[in-house]
Amino acid sequence: MATARTAAMVFNRIVDARFDAANPRTANRAIPKGLVSIPFAWGVLLVSIALFVFSAAMLNRLVLLLSPVALLVTCPTAAADDPAFMPALAERGVEAVRINCAHDSAD
Repeated sequence: MATARTAAMVFNRIVDARFDAANPRTANRAIPKGLVSIPFAWGVLLVSIALFVFSAAMLNRLVLLLSPVALLVTCPTAAADDPAFMPALAERGVEAVRINCAHDSAD
């Protein structure tokens, strides 16, 4: 799971780089500060994904087939407002999700 966590964190840093650069609290992160390039971050992301999928494959075929689900299940902000959304995901077997509200307006 360390590789899946690394992949998720790196993906978040890549996607949020322009927001992080504009925010004083996050402006000192490696990508906005220029310490790590976007292409290098993509490389770390791809290696992390490859290691995660390889590790899943070493366990068994079912875990391999389910590994993409573990990598990224991000829900829209609307998931927080729709009472039927999360139970519907649970019925389909999703056990963990991330609701991304970081770029919503104050409204």
